[in-house]
Amino acid sequence: MSFLLVFFLATLTGFFGIVFSDYGLSYFIADLQYWTVLIMSAGLGFAFFSTNRSGLSTFKNVLLFVLCSRSLVSFFGSLFGFQKGVYGGISTFTYDAIDLLIPLVIFALFDDDYGVRYKLFIGFCWTAGILNMLLFAASGKGLLLFVVVVVVLMVKALSRKTSIMTKSIAVVLMVCGVVFLIIAVPVSLSNNLLFSIKFEQSVSLLSMSWIKNPYKLPSSPRDRVLEFYNTAAYYAKHPLFIIAGRGFGGYFEDDAFYNYTASDRGGYSTEEVKTRKFVNPHESLNVIFLKFGLFGILVWFFFLGKFLGFRKHKCRKSLFLKVSGFVTVFLLLGFSLKIALIIGFCIASIMVGDEVSNVQDALC
Repeated sequence: MSFLLVFFLATLTGFFGIVFSDYGLSYFIADLQYWTVLIMSAGLGFAFFSTNRSGLSTFKNVLLFVLCSRSLVSFFGSLFGFQKGVYGGISTFTYDAIDLLIPLVIFALFDDDYGVRYKLFIGFCWTAGILNMLLFAASGKGLLLFVVVVVVLMVKALSRKTSIMTKSIAVVLMVCGVVFLIIAVPVSLSNNLLFSIKFEQSVSLLSMSWIKNPYKLPSSPRDRVLEFYNTAAYYAKHPLFIIAGRGFGGYFEDDAFYNYTASDRGGYSTEEVKTRKFVNPHESLNVIFLKFGLFGILVWFFFLGKFLGFRKHKCRKSLFLKVSGFVTVFLLLGFSLKIALIIGFCIASIMVGDEVSNVQDALC
């Protein structure tokens, strides 16, 4: 209900922006379309999971083996030198936003649904996907997610509640991940231009000096920080919008922090660059902050908390599915309609978890 309220307020604000301000109708429709797809996919997923006991398992398997197939095709395509796509201005074999979830495939090994042969296949696909990322098609988010995966494996290996079998799997995977980092990273830094660029962008975030001076950052992370700063600067001048945001079709300008590297080859449209009115920010945080304000941020944190398990579910959950849901909501809101469908189904999975828990509580 809270998300539906946020959706209604964003629609109303965007409508008034078209009538009384200078909101673009095409941008309003694009935002409305995206969030309608996300809500409808969440509703469809909830209906499917509620009436079909194997629904969650089916969705998990589809997502998992899509990622496995992407891993194999991308790795061997890049290995044999096929180049048909562009990412970061550099020629690559292929790129799709869903590839960012490939480092998470390893968590499927902790599920009991798969036998030894399937787990060997999943492990092979994960290895191919990581090699493709390190050697041919690096992304900043992918690199950070890979490091996070290694840290999570370390936590599972050291946790007292973890079974001996799970500890053993976590230790082996963690060692493999560390070996990847030690061997593949130096090689890729010296031989792979795209990897070296994305690695520099990821490492640059470790320095906290960019908080006061975002212009110290490389272009990609700098764009994201400037988006947040400029949105916050607008709210400081127009506090009426800070609660519910600027709504669908809403934009920020770079009056406070000018983005001199913004271009129509870096995630913005030509019209946005010319008018300096940016409708489509990067990252979930910036999208939510601009479109839905502080109210939207609270709802966003609420869903992230549910994925992390702050509210315990009595029904068993797939670690792979929970982590995938958290990552898509945390990083990929507003990115593409395909990802919106996945996010909607992931949100539905935790909604069904709450429903099952409530029924079980009533029976007890």
